[in-house]
Amino acid sequence: MFLGVEATTIRAALLTAAQLSSYDHSKHLLKDQGILQEGFALHITSSIVSGLCATTAAAPADVIKSRIMAARKAAGGGAVMYTSVWDCVVKTMRNEGPMAFFKGWLPSYMRLGPHFLLVNCTVFNGIIIGLFFLFAVAALVRADPQGIWSRQRLKIIKK
Repeated sequence: MFLGVEATTIRAALLTAAQLSSYDHSKHLLKDQGILQEGFALHITSSIVSGLCATTAAAPADVIKSRIMAARKAAGGGAVMYTSVWDCVVKTMRNEGPMAFFKGWLPSYMRLGPHFLLVNCTVFNGIIIGLFFLFAVAALVRADPQGIWSRQRLKIIKK
């Protein structure tokens, strides 16, 4: 039931620490150096940097987690290939070298990159986006000559 929980916890800590710190630091560096001004381009660029850093930081733990979970399932209750997270790290390093910890980096970034773009740009700019949608809906309701967006049709009327 708890296969790979240690490796998953380590991965989550590395991913979150790298994401938040690299997003904030790259945003401040880009602004302070005069490369980008506050705005959407700054947040997009910082999100891309954040995704690269987080994927790279979490890749070794991701590989270890996947190997531990796959090895225990393949063993089917028999002898396990790895006895612990540290055992998996040592055996992987001995048998395949340090680059083995970055196998699957590109597919991982292709999954996490868009996620960081959406999360960073909406969470950190959520107020701006929320206000935009609020004013857009208000404008639609006010400029509605046929009553398509009327309160009765949207069933917003309090009874």
